[in-house]
Amino acid sequence: MPGFDSSKFAARFVTESREKLAGIREQLGSGPLSDHPDSLDAVRKYVHGLNGVANMLKFSTIGQLAAEFEGILKSLVDGKRETRTWIHQLVDRFATIVDEELARIEADARAEQHVHPFLDQLKSIAAGADFTAEPVREADKPEEDKRFSKERFLKKFLEEASGYIRELEGILQSVQSAADLAGKQTDLKNVAHAFKGSSRLLGFDDLSSSLEKLEDYFIDNIKTGRTLPAHFRTDFQQVILTLQAALKRISGEDSETEIKLTLAETVEKIIAPTTELPAEKPLPAPAPAADKPAPKEPEQKEVKQPAAQPAKKFDRSIFISKFVDESIENIDLLGDTLLKLEQTKGDQDLTRECMRLAHILKGSARMIGFKYQGSVLHKMEDLLNEFVNNGLVMTDPHVELLLVACDHLKENLQTIKREQTEIQPLVALTEALDAAVGRQTFTIPVVANRNLSELPEDAARQEAARQETARQVASQQEKVQERRMVDPTPQPVEEPKEKIYKIEPEPGEPGGPPSKDVTIRKFGDTIRVNTNKLDETIKLVGELLINRQRSQIRLTELQHLRKLMKNFVYQLSTMVQGSEDESSREIVRQAERFLSMLEGQAHRQREDMAFQDLIINELQNNTIKMRMEPLNVIFNAFPRAVRDMAKALNKQVELVIQGDETELDRKMIEKLTDPMIHLLRNAIDHGIESPEERERMGKPQRGLVRIRASAEGSNIVILIQDDGRGIDIDRIREKALSKKLFDTKAEVDALNEVEVMKLIFMPNFSTAKIITDLSGRGVGLDIVKKNIEDLKGFISVDSIFGRGTTFTIKLPLTLTTLRAIICTAGSQKWAIPISAIKRTLVIRKSEVIEVVDRDAIRLDNQIIPLVRLSKTLELKDENDFPEKLMVIVGYFGKEQIAFVVDDIAEETEIVIKPIPILIKKVKNISSVTVSLNGEIIPILFMPELLNSAKLVQEGLKEPVMISKTRENIHRVLVVDDSLNTREIEKTILEAYGYQVETARDGVDGYEKAMEGSYDIIVSDLEMPRLNGFGMIEKLRHESKYSTIPIIIVTSRENENDKRRGIEVGANAYIIKGSFDQTSLIDTIESLLA
Repeated sequence: MPGFDSSKFAARFVTESREKLAGIREQLGSGPLSDHPDSLDAVRKYVHGLNGVANMLKFSTIGQLAAEFEGILKSLVDGKRETRTWIHQLVDRFATIVDEELARIEADARAEQHVHPFLDQLKSIAAGADFTAEPVREADKPEEDKRFSKERFLKKFLEEASGYIRELEGILQSVQSAADLAGKQTDLKNVAHAFKGSSRLLGFDDLSSSLEKLEDYFIDNIKTGRTLPAHFRTDFQQVILTLQAALKRISGEDSETEIKLTLAETVEKIIAPTTELPAEKPLPAPAPAADKPAPKEPEQKEVKQPAAQPAKKFDRSIFISKFVDESIENIDLLGDTLLKLEQTKGDQDLTRECMRLAHILKGSARMIGFKYQGSVLHKMEDLLNEFVNNGLVMTDPHVELLLVACDHLKENLQTIKREQTEIQPLVALTEALDAAVGRQTFTIPVVANRNLSELPEDAARQEAARQETARQVASQQEKVQERRMVDPTPQPVEEPKEKIYKIEPEPGEPGGPPSKDVTIRKFGDTIRVNTNKLDETIKLVGELLINRQRSQIRLTELQHLRKLMKNFVYQLSTMVQGSEDESSREIVRQAERFLSMLEGQAHRQREDMAFQDLIINELQNNTIKMRMEPLNVIFNAFPRAVRDMAKALNKQVELVIQGDETELDRKMIEKLTDPMIHLLRNAIDHGIESPEERERMGKPQRGLVRIRASAEGSNIVILIQDDGRGIDIDRIREKALSKKLFDTKAEVDALNEVEVMKLIFMPNFSTAKIITDLSGRGVGLDIVKKNIEDLKGFISVDSIFGRGTTFTIKLPLTLTTLRAIICTAGSQKWAIPISAIKRTLVIRKSEVIEVVDRDAIRLDNQIIPLVRLSKTLELKDENDFPEKLMVIVGYFGKEQIAFVVDDIAEETEIVIKPIPILIKKVKNISSVTVSLNGEIIPILFMPELLNSAKLVQEGLKEPVMISKTRENIHRVLVVDDSLNTREIEKTILEAYGYQVETARDGVDGYEKAMEGSYDIIVSDLEMPRLNGFGMIEKLRHESKYSTIPIIIVTSRENENDKRRGIEVGANAYIIKGSFDQTSLIDTIESLLA
């Protein structure tokens, strides 16, 4: 795919950016910015330019800083916030940091981008804080003041730590045996937790790490009901001694007691039997128990130390895949439970379940040695523990923070799987979790985006759709996870209310019913099997099915041979009847014996075949079941996806899922995710209205999206319904005419509602008023249709304008086999799936009627069109019908057509074989099967077949979305005040064969447009002299540009600007921050189609 390397533009970007910085500093020189609003606005424009180009070129460090700073400046310029005197120093600080980053880019254009620490300060200012020119005052304090402060804090810590040790000693002395001590584990856990927190706060990592291991040990024992070993009391006394020695070292004193083991070693000695090593035998006496291992410890240390690194690497390579798979599974379950908790905020059972899952995840992460994963999970567990122990209500911001943490952990797991190492810690996330645990104000960070869509890469257009879908979902995630300051105050538990998914832009009312069905995943006697091995097994079963049919033919031949032999014996015995020749009679007797043997063999063969049928059928059913999974495997992710999309679009949505226990072939489930996500996004973006619009229409403010799955015979039917605005049929007709899909308006008007609805599945077809990053390019539903058809299924749509839309997906249970009718048409055998056949019948020629000069039959009080299958498939065809007609009535949705065939051979189970990849898609055919004699039989695809039959009967041509050829090269005018942006867009467009001219601002763009002639115009918004809105408005008043497509490419993301773009006449609105060449090219091609 043609493209550009952003590093080529680095030098120009640095030069242009420094010019902008010079402009910023010039404004600083004009006096305090707080007194000069015009200068402040000029600074904003310079920063806006930096924002757009930096993000377009993927220099994200500067792009993030500029985007955040532009927001601050805009709020000041618009008067939404009072301008303070510190703004002058803030602008200067911003310019200095950007200059430093430009130097980095100048030195290495491919240098890795990072999150600058200054970004956090900008976020705080954006949230309402003031700028402190010298944020770190501690460095200015005298050295003795700093020492005094630390010593005073250290003294308090030592006093507190000594108290914890006394508590541990008291617990130990209050019982007589390890068995009695088991009942005190909760007290021991609480002391270890408090001691750990104090140690961590002051930075004593070794101490806090050992105490954390002790805490986890007690938590595991409490949860599992595990008892303490007999030698625990003695070993724990050793822990207390090492803790006392550690405190003395911290305080600077010399320990009088000789300690042979370190604190970490004594703690490991306690927890080893339950976590890593086999249980040790109890030692005979306390004193030897403490002393006896001492000589062995150095040996143990020597053995462990040298081997530690290689062993870990080896272990990771073995266990990483299983660890990642199980962790993702549990994180998904944690995310699902958090979503339920968001709707039932007072449900302590769900909160405990979340805490349990976090604990399990933390333990497995630490066991395999991924410290950062374990650390984040530990903080999440601490936060959940705060709510459980204090009986508090989990608030929306806390749930949002935990969901963001889940996303980040899944990203980390993917990195672990790829690189066997963890990603860089996200400081903003860990700080937010710490603040939330401490009931302080916290900021919900923006984390890397979840990729919910990745469509198969079998064509350039599909790849474009894949990137677009992933980018759109990512964009939604970024919008949802806004940087905001959150009030952490938990709410008291209230009375429960109705339990249902309610996704709203603002936090809902507290309260919700306690969950009666907390799902705790249990693991039985299972084994993980590579799916490729399972697929091979299923293929072999398919071959067995074919072989069974061959064996059946051999049995039929054997029975036929028996009949021949029986006739032969009869004739032979008749011939020798009455003969005195003994030899002749012996021949007859011998023939009768052979016949008897043959009959016995045929009987045994028939019995063997019957038994073989039972075994093969059972084997086939079992192997298919092995690959079947419930649809909740993917449906469970939809509440989160819908919630995020709804928040991004500021809509209220209720999601109802039914039939998610319905099972489907795993291979099909994997490929069903992307179409489902796209249809859900369509429902929320295009279907569900805003709360205000719904209220005006007399609808509830909260829209309804329903997913319903059910089994119908050998098929699965999935409905995606919404109660939104529905599809405007007239708008589709207008678009079809404007796209020149039909020659005349009469042809469009002649289409019935079902036929009009089909047009939305055509490539590049969209009725959106303006193309945006989220939707409107018409790249989507055609991909959905193709994906569903690749699964040998089909999709249809039904809509009532103003009341809602329903998409229906129908899929076979498996892609391995299906039942079909084998028929003949045009001297060729064809297979038609039973699921697409309404009925078969034989009629007389006299029963054929004419309706509007077209053949039809009357069936069940309905008039059904009649057409030859051979004619539909464009094969050699007879002009007239025979006296008796064999008819197959095919259907799809509400459409039915009766096909005349030459012969109906049989109904049988066939093994599906894919069309070779070297052969492009064949019209009307979905796949093939192989007959017993090796003949290839095409399997017909009913939705396409019905469409082809209708076109043949009516003598019409199929509507095709015509792409304009490049014989007449399209001329494009690119208007932007940034030289870099102009060059990037020019490079991309020229690589795709467009002829490109550029203009430096709105005035220059308008003048060049009037001097020349262009097929499409691409323009920025923020430009000197005349902005993009002004230029577009002027051009739309010129006759030659009244209908020419105009695309806005800008860094402005707010809805007001998009609405303004529609008002002035723009056709598309692309955000620079999420810019990629595919989206620009797709948009242009869609508009020129």
